[in-house]
Amino acid sequence: MAGRSRFPSDFRTMSGGLSRWAGGVERGQRGGFRACFAILAALVLLGTGARTALADAEIRMVQFGLAGQYRPGELTPARFEVTLAESWPDAAVPAWVQWEVPGDDGDILEHGRPVTLNRGRAVGVWLYAFTPPLTDDRTRWTARVFEYRGGLRGAELGAVRFSPGGGSVPLGTAVMASVGPHGGLAQYARPRAAGGAEILSAHEEVRTIANLRAPDELPDLWFGYAMLETLLWSSGDPALLGTDRVLALREWIRRGGHLVISLPASGNPWGLGETARTELEDLLLRRAPRRDEREPLTALLPILARGTAFADERFVRTVTVHVFRDRAGFDVIDPAWTPVLAMPDGRVPVITRSFGFGRLTLVGVDLSDPNLLAVPPLRNGLLGALPHADVFWNPILGRRQDTPTGAEIAALFERDRTRLSRLEPAMVAVGDGAVIEQEINLAARAGRGLLVSLLLFIAYWVLAGPAGFFALRTRGLVRHAWLAFAVTAALFTIVAWVAVVLLRENRVEVRHLTVLDGQARRGAADEPPDAGSVDPPILRARSWFSLYTPGYGPSVIELPPSSIAGVPTPLNLLASWTPPPRGSGQAYPNLSRIPVDLRRPAERLVLPSRSTSTRLTAWWIGYPAAGWKDAMLRSDPADPVRMEPDARGEPRLRGRILNELGHALAGVTFIWVHGPPPPPRRYAPGPGGGDDVVTTLRQSGQAIRPGAAWRLDATAIWAPGEGLTVDVPAEMRSTLETTILERYVRPLSDRSLGELFGSAMSDERRRMALEMLTIFGMLTPPPWLREPSDTTTAAAAPARAALLARRNLGQELDLSSRLTGPALLVIGYVDGSPLVHPLRVRGEEVRGSGRTMVRWLFPLEEITAPTGAAGGPRAGGGATE
Repeated sequence: MAGRSRFPSDFRTMSGGLSRWAGGVERGQRGGFRACFAILAALVLLGTGARTALADAEIRMVQFGLAGQYRPGELTPARFEVTLAESWPDAAVPAWVQWEVPGDDGDILEHGRPVTLNRGRAVGVWLYAFTPPLTDDRTRWTARVFEYRGGLRGAELGAVRFSPGGGSVPLGTAVMASVGPHGGLAQYARPRAAGGAEILSAHEEVRTIANLRAPDELPDLWFGYAMLETLLWSSGDPALLGTDRVLALREWIRRGGHLVISLPASGNPWGLGETARTELEDLLLRRAPRRDEREPLTALLPILARGTAFADERFVRTVTVHVFRDRAGFDVIDPAWTPVLAMPDGRVPVITRSFGFGRLTLVGVDLSDPNLLAVPPLRNGLLGALPHADVFWNPILGRRQDTPTGAEIAALFERDRTRLSRLEPAMVAVGDGAVIEQEINLAARAGRGLLVSLLLFIAYWVLAGPAGFFALRTRGLVRHAWLAFAVTAALFTIVAWVAVVLLRENRVEVRHLTVLDGQARRGAADEPPDAGSVDPPILRARSWFSLYTPGYGPSVIELPPSSIAGVPTPLNLLASWTPPPRGSGQAYPNLSRIPVDLRRPAERLVLPSRSTSTRLTAWWIGYPAAGWKDAMLRSDPADPVRMEPDARGEPRLRGRILNELGHALAGVTFIWVHGPPPPPRRYAPGPGGGDDVVTTLRQSGQAIRPGAAWRLDATAIWAPGEGLTVDVPAEMRSTLETTILERYVRPLSDRSLGELFGSAMSDERRRMALEMLTIFGMLTPPPWLREPSDTTTAAAAPARAALLARRNLGQELDLSSRLTGPALLVIGYVDGSPLVHPLRVRGEEVRGSGRTMVRWLFPLEEITAPTGAAGGPRAGGGATE
């Protein structure tokens, strides 16, 4: 240790003096007790010396989760600060910092990464680990720091015991975050009526983490953002991010995240239309939008609020609007981008693009503008902050829920409390550990051996005991009882040995449940991988699997890294998995410590083998493993998938899809989203010609886009190599809203049926759960609002079922935000399929067997520019006004 002793320099002198003193006591006095005291004192000094050595570096936890918020049972970031002692002889030392968390089997997973410590200066380091589902503020973990030389961990320099704190986000809660003000996202939280009762206008509670500070509170690896559905950047300089955080954000988006950038009223910090301003410039616009300054706020109310006029018509407040397209011919929208929202005069201030399996959205309104945070009363007399989430954010995020404010609920409760629904919805956990665990369970193997062992033991006990003794007594041979017992014991020893040899499995086995995602390029047939593409066509897989490894000792598990052109560090992830909400509760007496290098979390995981199975999970992007052909559903080049107008001008789906997965698909479902979108939510007409305090019942919970859905016959199999025509007659389709209500929501509104998700479920129930996770944001919201009597509006409103669905896992499987524009989603299942992603166990490729849910997205082009309520055409590409 660079000449530094592990113990204080005077330790030997002190301990020697104590020994001589103790010897004198023993020789000259009645000193037994004092000798023991001397030895105890020496041990105390030895312990003190060890603690002094451990104080060579101080480590402390400074942030757990995102701004102190975390969701148990998932990947969680934690930021630590490590300070090298001033007394250290060198100015700097290479170190290894790790966070120790128990895994599914009770083994201690040591999640760590290297860092260089500087004497007397605090150095920050982010660590990441799966926290158990039952984590709370009483949970205690250990973080340690070691010397790290030549790739090997050396002497321990410091340690700390810490708790996560009180920022736990309950399971079944969606999470969003913002760098800067929340911009209206906080309105997705459930409001409360008088007395504190929650208004159940959405299936899940939504937690918004606002005012994250960049870059300190932003993790530097993509899985630090895994908890988030959406990240809004409403203020702050992106130049502060640095390369590591930019790469982390890019990878998070590629894997399904959604980054929303609110452009500031002044300046151009994101460098739109410029070069070398930000490391995200290849994903942004090549040309800058037009800045329309001093725009009356009333011009934006149709896309920001449920009301379109202020109570005081003389009120004038202005904002700046960044315009990407207008009707006069101005257009800076690159082909990768599509409009989302348009003002009544045709100006487009919100656009979006796909990147990998996620999205990037530009908002041309400064959502941190104080002029939006406190507006004067609208025509219904309510004061609040803009934007209203269900008007502005729902079309961007693909959500259906209403977002009544607390003031609106209070006013409604005061005027007519009968308009609040009294239904008690059925609670159903569609994303639960049982959905996965029952599918991948390898307990049958262990159960078979256990049953044989139990039967052998019972037979042995009966024959060697009462049955044998009775037989000997019947024949008068009781004197040979001990000989008979020895023969029986030897015989059963041989039988047991033979049974072990015959039943013992000597091969690795994997049973998996995998969700495989792929997508075509918008408006064209699939294209081959392009080395120069910013967004190469790849596959995404989320898999859960049980791994059985025979024998005892360490086993090396590897998820080989993907070599993808244009993706420098994909950083796939392989980790221990514990089923929520209660965990597995199992632990072995011979626990092991398993190092996890966060620089290469999927390349090499050394797990102890105990001739039993362990549960693992993987996040993977890349190209498929052996056993899959091209792993593609492909639009037939001779008859590509497209939308065309029929004789009445209505959209009709055309084309053929080729199954080039190399496997047959069963249970095939088609979800087709087309346009135009419905008018945005508005306050219902109120008494005296004003506005009510709630939206109309017909618009409550409305879908973002109209669509259709249909399913092939339950016995139909889509064979590999076959083409399938998607031009389905209208009579075979139902509207998407009706299908969602009748297929997923209404059956589960019966509590007895809903309970089946927690028991041994059928294949049909498991498929229902996985499909509900796929379109979770599109599920029919619970009916929180009703009319006081049978009015025309109430009679015309769609019937609702009272269901409250929640997700204890699988939030990342929701594709609702990808279905805000015209698209065709194909869902099917491959039973008995090998793993999609490569997996090596003990150096050999393992194919495994299980079920793969295939989800393929075909983005479509608008067939016409729809006409808006203002009388003119909307901005094309799916804009709404």
